[in-house]
Amino acid sequence: MSYAPEPDLFIRTGGEQRISNFLLWQLAYAETLFHRCAVAGFRRRRARCGYRFISDTRAPVRPHQRAARDCTSRAGRVGLASRTAPFMLATRIATAAVLIPLVLAALFLLPARIFGVALLAVVVVAAYEWARLAGFTARPSLVFVVGTFLLGFALLFGPAGFVAGWPPTVVVTVCGAATLFWVWVATPWVALSWPTGSHVALALVGWIVLVAAWLALVELQARSPWLVLAAMGIVWIADTAAYFAGRAFGRHKLAPQISPGKTWEGVIGALVAVAIYALALEPFAARARVPRAHRCRGDRALDCVRDGAGGGFGRRRLI
Repeated sequence: MSYAPEPDLFIRTGGEQRISNFLLWQLAYAETLFHRCAVAGFRRRRARCGYRFISDTRAPVRPHQRAARDCTSRAGRVGLASRTAPFMLATRIATAAVLIPLVLAALFLLPARIFGVALLAVVVVAAYEWARLAGFTARPSLVFVVGTFLLGFALLFGPAGFVAGWPPTVVVTVCGAATLFWVWVATPWVALSWPTGSHVALALVGWIVLVAAWLALVELQARSPWLVLAAMGIVWIADTAAYFAGRAFGRHKLAPQISPGKTWEGVIGALVAVAIYALALEPFAARARVPRAHRCRGDRALDCVRDGAGGGFGRRRLI
């Protein structure tokens, strides 16, 4: 059957979980579904035998089709996107409405060490998602998640010297390693599509990315909650601008193998929005200064306080 076209979806009915040497070459990039029923029946609202309706893929499956698609498939994607866009936007707005008050309360009300513990719980959940993304099995996933927790716990309560933030050597070492990774490894990794078969390498990369991001946020919150809020504003504005710019002008895929919905037009939109945000904050940054951390001596660490930026943030009790 060498004349047969290359399918995007192969369905084997009757409960048989085998291909029987048919279409082996053509099925190299196809999705395979083994259906329990004798006849595969799909409904948009309700599927037979407990199977969901499978919608069109947002990106081509085969590498040689990822650069461009014909007008018919593009029109189908646009139609599907127009139906799902309102739901996706409503989901994002609802998520933000729930999470933003919780984040602001933790940011401004929790002491530095307690904030680090709360944020570490979020990072542990992110570690579990990283393990799933990397394709770890049950035991390596557990090792990775537990290792992430132990690294954060050691940095908070171990000999790293956390009182009202970490010593500069700790911050430069951890965040410097992450910066080098993002600049010299992550960029060519995505651009050249390097293989990611080593679970050890993926675990090391996950620890560098997750622990460094957690440490940076905790350190910024210890200095001033407003610094964290400004940094988070960059992420929120960039993500929102990339979403709307990509929806309106997206044509060229950024990394189809990682996130088929991301486009270079969205990247440009995010850069423009963040540049405007930086210009809007520039007058405030000129008048502010980073608060000074007073070293605690003796056993009365709870009596230490930190001055806010120019006195605008008040006095904070540290632990």
